[in-house]
Amino acid sequence: MSRVLLVAGLLSLAVACSSGGGGTPTPDTNPDAVSDVVAAVDSVPDLSPLRDTPHQDVGPEGPPTDTPPPQDTPPPQDTEPPPPTNPFSAGPYGPGYRDIAGPFVLPTLHGDWDFEAEWTGEDVYVFVFHHADYDYSNQLWASSVADLLDKSPQNAHYFFCSYETDAAADVGTMSMAMGQALDQLAPEKQAWWVERVHFVSEPAFQIPDAFGESVNAHSSFAFAIDRFQRWRAVGLLLFPGSNQATAELSYLTHEVRWFNFEWARQQDLDAEEGVTVIPIFAGENVKNQIVEVELPDAATMAGFDTMLVDLTADCPGHDEQNCGEWDYLSWFHLCNDPEDPEKCEVEVARWITSYGREGRWVTDISQMLAHFQGGGTVRLKYNAGNAYDTTLNLRLSNRGKGGHPDEAVFLWPGKGAFDENYNDDRPPIVLDVPDDVTKVELYAIITGHGFGVDTKNCAEFCNHTHHFTINGTEFVKAHPEADDMWGCMKQIEVGTVPNQYGTWPFGRGGWCPGLDVTPFVADVTDAIVDGENVLEYVGLLDGEPFVPVPANNGGFKGGIHMSSWLIYWR
Repeated sequence: MSRVLLVAGLLSLAVACSSGGGGTPTPDTNPDAVSDVVAAVDSVPDLSPLRDTPHQDVGPEGPPTDTPPPQDTPPPQDTEPPPPTNPFSAGPYGPGYRDIAGPFVLPTLHGDWDFEAEWTGEDVYVFVFHHADYDYSNQLWASSVADLLDKSPQNAHYFFCSYETDAAADVGTMSMAMGQALDQLAPEKQAWWVERVHFVSEPAFQIPDAFGESVNAHSSFAFAIDRFQRWRAVGLLLFPGSNQATAELSYLTHEVRWFNFEWARQQDLDAEEGVTVIPIFAGENVKNQIVEVELPDAATMAGFDTMLVDLTADCPGHDEQNCGEWDYLSWFHLCNDPEDPEKCEVEVARWITSYGREGRWVTDISQMLAHFQGGGTVRLKYNAGNAYDTTLNLRLSNRGKGGHPDEAVFLWPGKGAFDENYNDDRPPIVLDVPDDVTKVELYAIITGHGFGVDTKNCAEFCNHTHHFTINGTEFVKAHPEADDMWGCMKQIEVGTVPNQYGTWPFGRGGWCPGLDVTPFVADVTDAIVDGENVLEYVGLLDGEPFVPVPANNGGFKGGIHMSSWLIYWR
């Protein structure tokens, strides 16, 4: 039954986080965060789908998302819907994940439901399957449908299906639970959702056409169709921070949020005109590789003020069992040493791989254009941490920012233990800014790693702060999400891959599993003076240099990975 059959084994590793950067991960716990999670799980009352009181957003079954539904009041149902802006695709169709879903008709307790006829181009379709022989499936079936409706974006349809011989009776039980949940809603929302929950009355394996083909291809407990009309895998539908956690239907809503984010991102990319796409990888399986890439000439490069890096890291065959298990650091470097073509030390971008799922991230690294102004042939090194079927492009454009990043001055490195000696080898820098520079930006990529060795769980699970001072003016990069147990779950709308097979919900110090690392950019032009400029940097915790107190809970010693530059625009 797909990867979810590995749930028991995965949960024994779920509280583990890797040290990143290609080392061998050792399963262990984050003592503070995980103990809080276990306590929360133990304290949460049983959630029956038949209860009468609405669910409160506490405990691991229902974190707040900071993401309200698209609208508080659904549109009236007596109006004729406009034709889809995204028409039903003519194919080619296939049953595999990421294939286009073809037409099918589902028999439900309330009549046939025709996928093509019901297609709007705006909705997500989620299918959950019950099989009484599996605890995970039974937990899903017994979890709160009220939570599902309460947390779901409104552009979702949910289909309850069964592998049981008497599918109608099986989904009928779920229909009764859903009816009681609907009764608790305001009339407008009740009218909205009653049209969007469906109960498939025949055994899933016996349904013909595209739906049955996909069921038989995957034998999963859940899958979906996204807004691109593609079959999509669904990840682990439970809180991965405790062996006591049980599967929750409400975790399906994370997939809908992610699909909505993907759709909106693609609309933005498609709407941009005048983009020059530089292909680096085109679907080949890559882990670590140096490649030569041909850029436009220098004159053309000078006309670009924006550079995005677009990375897709797919599981081979879009099968999550083929994806790497761990959250590794993933790097993209420029090799610019003419004496040593294998020396690649200019960090262009950084990602953190997901726990066992695929994803795509588009990151604005415009300031790094300063390193590519020469154009022509460049050597680039990609280190993925895990091997993925990789599509990697640079997207160059001019958005009318007034000038372009033209020169980069390196500031402070790099990889270092986050302890009482962290600031010792980062002395002040004194420099003159050329007169022809029109704008100056501070650019840094900073992430903290390691936990369990000290009582603060630094630098992965602590809010380490980074203070850059230019002529007395301070610019600070902080990581408050590291103190939030749901810090990464709240970032699905910026690209965090949901429902991973590890502790993906926990906030981290500058990163999330399954997410790109957004560079820290500050316009420091007003802080620059004629003549000598004094730049200083320190890394702190709670406003003080960090002095670790040993905890001896295993794990990895805390460290900071930082690349920092001053960027001159002309």
